Amino acid sequence: MKDMEDQKFDLAKKINEQESMLSSLESEIDELRRESDVLESWDIEEEVGMDRNALSLQLFRGMGFVPYQESTEPDAAITSLIVRSLRRNVATSFDINQDELMKSTKLRYELAKKLWTAAD
Repeated sequence: MKDMEDQKFDLAKKINEQESMLSSLESEIDELRRESDVLESWDIEEEVGMDRNALSLQLFRGMGFVPYQESTEPDAAITSLIVRSLRRNVATSFDINQDELMKSTKLRYELAKKLWTAAD
């Protein structure tokens, strides 16, 4: 009888420990969710004072794509694109014809394929 009571006590103790651990993990999850919400709502553009075009340009350059525009206007069309391959240590230049690309989905696909192949 005493053995059964000891087992019952041990089981109750283990259940209590597991519930305590579960509660701790749930509170940690809640804290991480709150932190995630704060980070997702953080507007990096306001923080660093950059506009979307500057951030996009920085991202693309980091991936090895360097666009060239003949005009300094923000909405100027890209006329050529230099693609760097870090693995092969090669840079390839591509002429971009905006009018042709707007007319043909196939040309856009082919250009994208060439660009990613050059970046590899």
